Amino acid sequence: MLLADIRLHLSENGSASIQELSNRFDTDIEAVENIMSVLRRKGSVRQISGEPPACARAGCGCGCACSSAAQKSADVYEWVGRSKRARQAPG
Repeated sequence: MLLADIRLHLSENGSASIQELSNRFDTDIEAVENIMSVLRRKGSVRQISGEPPACARAGCGCGCACSSAAQKSADVYEWVGRSKRARQAPG
């Protein structure tokens, strides 16, 4: 399941961008964004960056769709939930 794969990846690696996760799990950015939304609501991740890159279009005020899509793929999330090891440790 993709949600469990992403959760495990983040808990082991600390953080990743939407683009990194999309590439790692060979899925589209929108699917990763949806999963990150679920993990945010659960309090497992938090967004730590996502500054919009400069738009490549001349005269663009960076309010266009190309900037919005680029910004989303650049968003970085940090794992704040319990680690895999903490869940497996005897209690």
